[in-house]
Formats: sequence, structure tokens, C-alpha cells
Amino acid sequence: MQVQTGLRRAGHFAVARELFVSDLVLIETIQELLAHCGFTVARSVFRDFERNHSILKTKPTDVSKGFYELCSKYSLGATGRGLGLVDAVSVLHMRRNKIGMIISTDVAFDRVPALRRVWSHNLDELL
Repeated sequence: MQVQTGLRRAGHFAVARELFVSDLVLIETIQELLAHCGFTVARSVFRDFERNHSILKTKPTDVSKGFYELCSKYSLGATGRGLGLVDAVSVLHMRRNKIGMIISTDVAFDRVPALRRVWSHNLDELL
């Protein structure tokens, strides 16, 4: 939230719906919150997503395309962690919707051309 707040204050997002989240990331996030924090916390975050984000819907072919085209391309081999499947589908969503910035802690996004990852490590550059 600190990163989103900083970007909003700097004028990068004039309205809430300019923030996007894929349906897969939403499901993944809420599932983890349910497992580790309980329903009340998960409900609060889910409501925040609904109010403040545009949710991008995954197409039937996105999972296959993400896996075969992006996971394979940005893989780090058998011992390293590359771009995961949910992340790969997120990249497809971003390309389709001409989104060039992602708010994420995942360094795997740094390897994707024409995509800028934003987090606390480089937030000052954008403010």
C-alpha cells in the first residue's frame, strides 16, 4: 500500500481504477490471506481490490500461451526461479492492455523488456 500511495501522490494514478490486477493474482492473493490471516483480513483486502482496481480477466488461451511462450523464455533453468505461470499471464494482460509498469516485489519481472517493476527499491525515482 505504501508504494501505491506514493505513486498516487506523485500523480501516476489519478483515479483508483487506473490500477489493474489480474484475476489470477487476485485469487492467489486472497487464497494466501485466507490460509494465513483468516476471512476477515481476506475480505478487507478483497473489497479493496474490488473498489480500487480494474480486474483483468484471463482468456482460455492465456494460461497455455503464458506457460509455453513466457515461462520458457524467462526461465532460469532447473535450479533458479524464473517467471512463474501467474506472472506470465499477468505479463500477457499487461501487453494486451498497454501497461508498462508493475508494482511487485518479484525480481523475475526485471528480465521482461518494456516492463518497469516498481517497489520500495526504486520508488524515489518516480516521485
